[in-house]
Amino acid sequence: MKNPLEQLKHVVCCWWDLRRFPGLFSLLDALQQIHRVLLPARIIDMLGGLGFKRHLHTSKVNSTTHCVEVPALKLTFHWQGKVDNNLFFMVDQELNASNPHAYLTPPICSDRLKVVLDVGSCEGLFAFRAARLASKPTVHCFEPFAPMGQCLLKAAGINHLQDRIVLHTNAVGKTNGHVRFSSSHSPDSGEVHECEQEHPQALLCVTVDQFLEDQGITMNQNDLIKIDAEGADFEVLLGAQKTISRFHPQIAVTTYHRDEHVEQIVTLLKALVPQYRMRLKGFSFWTTRPRPVLLQASCVS
Repeated sequence: MKNPLEQLKHVVCCWWDLRRFPGLFSLLDALQQIHRVLLPARIIDMLGGLGFKRHLHTSKVNSTTHCVEVPALKLTFHWQGKVDNNLFFMVDQELNASNPHAYLTPPICSDRLKVVLDVGSCEGLFAFRAARLASKPTVHCFEPFAPMGQCLLKAAGINHLQDRIVLHTNAVGKTNGHVRFSSSHSPDSGEVHECEQEHPQALLCVTVDQFLEDQGITMNQNDLIKIDAEGADFEVLLGAQKTISRFHPQIAVTTYHRDEHVEQIVTLLKALVPQYRMRLKGFSFWTTRPRPVLLQASCVS
C-alpha cells in the first residue's frame, strides 16, 4: 500500500538531487500528474475506469486479442494484454500533452520529422500518431515479440498507415548479437541479458548504428529516436553513439525502469552532444517507488 508521505518525500529528494543538472528538471515538470503518485491505488484504479469508459471502445477480435478504438485520436490498435482500467493510462500518454510520458512535447519538434525510430513499439499507438504527422515520416517500429508485432501491422492497415510503418522484429541494444528478456512480477518491467544464439529465448539484437548503416538511412537533427525498451533504454543509446554524435537526432527516452538511468543517460548525451536542450518530466506511479518518467533532448530551435 502506498504511503503518500513517503512517496512525496522520495519525489522531493529525487527532484532536489537532480537540480545539479541546471535546467533539466523544473519543479512544474516534476509535479506533472503528481496526484497519480500520491493517491491510493484504489482511487487511481477508479480514475482509470472513468477514463476507460470515456475514451476507449473495445471489442473482441479472438480469444487473445481485443480491438481498441480511441475516438479522440481517430485511431485503432490491437491489444493482447489484459483489458482493464490500466489500459487507459497507457493510452493517456498519447491523449494528454500534460502526461509526463507524452513523447512529442517540447523540446521535441515534430514539424519536420522524416525518420522516426520507435524502439519498443508495443501496440503501435505512438507510431500511428507519429506516422500521421503533417511531415509524413517513415516510422521504423522495433517490436521483437511476434504476436504484438502482428497486432501492430494489422492495426496499421486499419488506420491506413501501412505505407509509413515498417516493422522490424529484432531487439535493439548496445551490441549486435543475441539477447533474452527476463520477465518480472513487479511493475518495474523485466531485464535484458546477452545470450548465445542457441538459447531457447534468444532474440536477434542490432545496434541503432548498425541498423541505419545496413538500411542506408541517414538521420538529421529533425528526426527522432523514441525509446521505451523495458529496462534496456540506456543500452539502446550506447549502441547509437555514432548516430547521435554525427547527426544529433531528437531523443525521447524513458527513465523509470532503473534508479541509475537518469544520471547515466543525461551524462552520456551531454558528452555526445553538449548543445542538446534536455527536459526531464514527471514521476512514475506504477513502479515500486517513483522515478522520473521521460527524458527529451533536441537541438532543433
